[in-house]
Amino acid sequence: MNTLQRPSRITIPARCNPMARLVFCLMQRENMGYAELEWRSGILLSTIKSWRNHSTPSLLSIEAVLGVFGYRLLPCPPLAGLPSDVAEQLDAIGQNFISDDAALAAIISAATAPPAPPRPDGQPAPLADYGRGIERGTRRFRRQAEAVA
Repeated sequence: MNTLQRPSRITIPARCNPMARLVFCLMQRENMGYAELEWRSGILLSTIKSWRNHSTPSLLSIEAVLGVFGYRLLPCPPLAGLPSDVAEQLDAIGQNFISDDAALAAIISAATAPPAPPRPDGQPAPLADYGRGIERGTRRFRRQAEAVA
């Protein structure tokens, strides 16, 4: 952390969507403000602030915001919903990892490692390409970029 920056004043709300809580936790850890997150993700500041108490983030917006921090959303089916042969194979693999301390340590290390850094060119994280939402706020952001440059 840069010593010239003041500590983050972002608080983590007790009652909000778990994905939104993760965003606020990451903002606090990275010492990132709402305006910077808005610029880098393409999601409006008012939308991000509304996640604190009023609304639930959409899949597109949470993907864009988490993308700023190097995170990705991945669907994970429950073990009970998998075919029995696949569940048995996964259980056998899991038993191997339980007995192998070195492999378990490697998995824990990989899972707790910080995410990949944001894009080096400083551009906003791309939204998932679902055919909509990618142009939201473009004119305003262009004006901000011109004012900075």
